[in-house]
Amino acid sequence: MSAIVAGCSLFGQSKSLDGDRFVRPDHPVDSPSGQYTAAVEHGPAENGVETWIPVIRDKNGTEVFRDDHDSYAPYSTRSVLYVTWLSSKPAELWVYSGDVGEFATSQQADGTWAKRGEAAPKEITDLHP
Repeated sequence: MSAIVAGCSLFGQSKSLDGDRFVRPDHPVDSPSGQYTAAVEHGPAENGVETWIPVIRDKNGTEVFRDDHDSYAPYSTRSVLYVTWLSSKPAELWVYSGDVGEFATSQQADGTWAKRGEAAPKEITDLHP
């Protein structure tokens, strides 16, 4: 199923975005490795604005990471916001938030998952309308 999101306040822009690669509350997306699935759950409203909480689960459905444990998340949908896997990595999830920045989440050598704030690679920034 191919979806186009146009003029949607979730992305804060009127430019269209191809929705297949973007994780949304109604659209989980598998990692390039196929070992994980990213989903977005609705978080608490902030000043009447919807928020999203990215969640990563393994193939068995076990939650391995929930992005709601710091001052940046949950993420407001007030500005540009998208969640997507980086295609060149087996399992690196990116959040691009017009409100608070760019974040990557990936599995560490010890098996835990960690989020880091850093400038997004070109593949991710090129998705920005």
